[in-house]
Amino acid sequence: MKANNEINLEVGQIVISTAGRDCGSKMIVVALVDAEYVMLIDGKARPVENPKKKKFKHVRAIGEYAEAIRDKLENGMSLTNSEVQKIILSKEGE
Repeated sequence: MKANNEINLEVGQIVISTAGRDCGSKMIVVALVDAEYVMLIDGKARPVENPKKKKFKHVRAIGEYAEAIRDKLENGMSLTNSEVQKIILSKEGE
């Protein structure tokens, strides 16, 4: 078995894609599907309306969180693509 169990991703966590066409892109975790998959958004190529299903092994956690996104998702509030983009851009320089 892979070391996927060592990866502890959470809703609202910012990750970097490590495989596929979106390799190198920062994305935000919006759902944990099961032990193998996570749903990701970036507000552009992967909008809120159409999140990307990606394997845990194809993302890397960078230790950053989007608390505002997590809070909105947990409280059932609506989320816009522009909010997602602003949060990701604000983390670019860090």
